[in-house]
Amino acid sequence: MGEGMTQDRTGMLGFLRSRIDEDTWTAGQAVSAVQDGWGWEPTAGRGPERAVREAAAKQAILDDFTAVSDNLGAIAARLGVHNVSGYDTLRHLAAVYADHPDYQEEWKP
Repeated sequence: MGEGMTQDRTGMLGFLRSRIDEDTWTAGQAVSAVQDGWGWEPTAGRGPERAVREAAAKQAILDDFTAVSDNLGAIAARLGVHNVSGYDTLRHLAAVYADHPDYQEEWKP
């Protein structure tokens, strides 16, 4: 993986972790509101508990990516295979937050 892509990946990982932290906080606030009796009408199972689980799943994806991406990238480069590093996966995750001011257009999938 080239230096530019490594820096871009690092920036995107930081961006994603910050957005997921924000999502986790917001979902936690919604769960607390429900527990305090403020109510919530879930639509098709999309209550605040699901939002908490979704944020945790995204965080786990990023953790797994970080743990294996460098090794997979090196192997892929030797084999001439593309996207084994999962970089496109990060781009798709980041695209969810395309309306955020810190999102970078070059991250578009």
